[in-house]
Amino acid sequence: MTDDTFDAGTFAINADLARASVDWFVDSHGAQGDAYRLLACYAAMPLVLTPELLNYLHNRFLAHLGLPWVAEVDLLLSDLLRPVDAELYAMPPATRAYLLDELRRRAGEVEMQRVARVLIHYTRHLARTNPYLDDEELRTQQWAAMVYLDETRATAAREVAEAFAAVTTQLAAQPVTAPLDVQRAEFARLAHITRLLAPQLREHRALVEYAALVRRLLAGAEHGVSDFTAQVEGVTLRVPEQLRPQPAPTTSGSGVDVTIQISLAPDGIYTVAIRAMGEQSGFSRSFDATAAARLATCLRG
Repeated sequence: MTDDTFDAGTFAINADLARASVDWFVDSHGAQGDAYRLLACYAAMPLVLTPELLNYLHNRFLAHLGLPWVAEVDLLLSDLLRPVDAELYAMPPATRAYLLDELRRRAGEVEMQRVARVLIHYTRHLARTNPYLDDEELRTQQWAAMVYLDETRATAAREVAEAFAAVTTQLAAQPVTAPLDVQRAEFARLAHITRLLAPQLREHRALVEYAALVRRLLAGAEHGVSDFTAQVEGVTLRVPEQLRPQPAPTTSGSGVDVTIQISLAPDGIYTVAIRAMGEQSGFSRSFDATAAARLATCLRG
């Protein structure tokens, strides 16, 4: 099982653990528990959280609840958040997904879009006024907010795709045998971000599928893909040579070496092309994701 393909049982377990963790946090604060729950829900909107940002969300959206400032400390030090850097926190994906669903249920989609717009302006203000903040962190915060808004979602998808393409271009300028620790780390970071934003990127399935493939390749769990391309808002995404597995040539029953090329269109339809080595033409057909995966497995076998 890959990190992005869960059966129903595993998904239910993750959701149950997230719910139990949130309920324990809420119950531990007695009569103010429900206000603490709402604070956690709003804190789930950004991908990463700082004490300053949590305080901003608290005062901007939840001041009427009368929660003391120590509630922010309680949340930051709780099991709902993990420290990822100095004064930088993130929620486990299952916990964040559960709290966002809770926020959507209680506050509604319009309120979530209002929070997203405020977060966009907040991060732009930080970018102008604090030159010491990490550019990647600010850009990630922007993407996380932009995907909630119809007018900015496509822009966010394009910018993520451009970031992937930029790393691919860097790798293309290097020998295949050159070390790629920095680029691997950036691929992993972008793939993780895309996975977290996937529920809001349903209209950009090609980007989500590409990020999932990158994760599998980085984990060494994907074999037999000789090529893969995807189109996202005018940006072409390819798998760098350095990430591609190098299997032995596939041989047909007649002893002819063949190549297998898989590409993904923006509408989520895969095209599988097969041709003999050295030949310009061959067999090509379109499939959905499940059928394409089964065909590739059979051909590799």
